Amino acid sequence: GYCDIVVLKKMDFESHCEHHMLPIIGNASIGYLPKKSIVGISKLARIVNTFAKRLQTQEIMTSQIINAIHDNQVIAYPTDTIYGLGTAINNDEGIQRINLMKMREQPMSIALGSFSVIKNHIIADANKMFEIKEILKDGSTCIASYIPGSLNDKIAKDGKIGFRVPNHEYLKTVLNEYQQPITTTSINKTGSEPLYIPDEIEEQFGDKIDLLIDDGIIKNSPSKIFIFEKNEIKRIR
Repeated sequence: GYCDIVVLKKMDFESHCEHHMLPIIGNASIGYLPKKSIVGISKLARIVNTFAKRLQTQEIMTSQIINAIHDNQVIAYPTDTIYGLGTAINNDEGIQRINLMKMREQPMSIALGSFSVIKNHIIADANKMFEIKEILKDGSTCIASYIPGSLNDKIAKDGKIGFRVPNHEYLKTVLNEYQQPITTTSINKTGSEPLYIPDEIEEQFGDKIDLLIDDGIIKNSPSKIFIFEKNEIKRIR
């Protein structure tokens, strides 16, 4: 028998969008744990080429990402600012994996497709709700109190949760399809700069991330952060 994993990384491929017939260019990695026999490396490359020859769609990719979240996997995904690390907000094991990757134990914000996803969990009057909705429009983060027990306390602090609606069109498509929040935090070890190049993310955390959505280099200004407390709104970043 065999006990080691077999991996072939970064095989370049070209495919085409099923709807628009536009090219899709990327790379793929395959790993498997053999039982009675080993598949040749050349066959792994042929598998990638076989699937690449088929027309692909955004819908299929979106479905695969949502399935990964449903399966409590940890994903690295693009946002409007940098790449984020995420998992389902009730996936305690995934949250612990992310904290171990970052070498810290801290609250995490959550990413939403729209404020309506958690609106009923937030403690605020009608005026504050309106202000929150307005602040979220430009991708800013809000920190506000939530109804005890309605969200995962492991990603909150002092009864407050941070949340934002990223202005990244594909990510919003995924989140709106999923209809649930996911955790969001930068990809880095505490004290280090966030990673914004997919190859560097793969190199440093590839063995700890289940799925990486590559959208090229992303390095934009961080989102503004507002905190709601004592009937006041304060910008803290």
